[in-house]
Amino acid sequence: MLLTYHDDLLNRSIPANYFVDLTNFEYVTNELLVAGLHYPDVPCNELVITKPDNKVKYLNYNTCSIPLPLLYLFDEEGNGLKQTVQSHRGRQAIGHSMTFDPSVKMIDIRQKILRRLEILYMLALEDDSLITKCNNKECNICYKSFFSNYTCLDPEPNIFWVGQILHCIQDSYSRVHTVRTQPQPTQHGGEPQLNPGGTNDTTPFSDKETNLLSFKLVKMIGDLVDSTQLEIETLNTKEDIVAFLIKNIKEPELQKIIRKKSK
Repeated sequence: MLLTYHDDLLNRSIPANYFVDLTNFEYVTNELLVAGLHYPDVPCNELVITKPDNKVKYLNYNTCSIPLPLLYLFDEEGNGLKQTVQSHRGRQAIGHSMTFDPSVKMIDIRQKILRRLEILYMLALEDDSLITKCNNKECNICYKSFFSNYTCLDPEPNIFWVGQILHCIQDSYSRVHTVRTQPQPTQHGGEPQLNPGGTNDTTPFSDKETNLLSFKLVKMIGDLVDSTQLEIETLNTKEDIVAFLIKNIKEPELQKIIRKKSK
């Protein structure tokens, strides 16, 4: 669904000044709601790992104003680890109410979507990834870039994540996202059926997770997380995570990607 349609649906629901009186909640604004609504289509944020607690934080909650990252979609093999590619063509397609693999049962895809929405809702209530620029040299610095210092904030509500929930719900009503059967020609030249009943076509929708290394790696990591009782306290650093993946993913080509693109 085009972003203009997402915006139109939101504007029909609530006015732009709906949150103006919620002055006690810094991260509950119309701007952040719209950013979250756009995010699944054009993700443009930067993730960082803070010190000394080794937590993943969002340096910003941006979406790309110019959708240049969509160019990654023209080279899925070379950009399979990019957020944009995974969001549209990979496992995060569930953020658009889409499947990433037609062999996965519909009920299982639905459960994955609902689980994702549940996580987003919990983040909306208490976002523990908040971080902001710190101009005071005596502040509690948890991350440094070349130009700026940053301090980590206490968890608080953040409507950015509600925007992502709305995006998924809106897409779930869009035929562009939910109709995936190849239109069949009619015998008498009429309009093709969008979802002909009784089709026996079992041709795979995609074999990317078998043939493209980056997609295969994302699948294996996801399956590994789903099937393993992770001892989170033992994975405190990037090095710990890389070692864990190397131990459990044996294919040399995939191990090479893990080491080369560990961030």
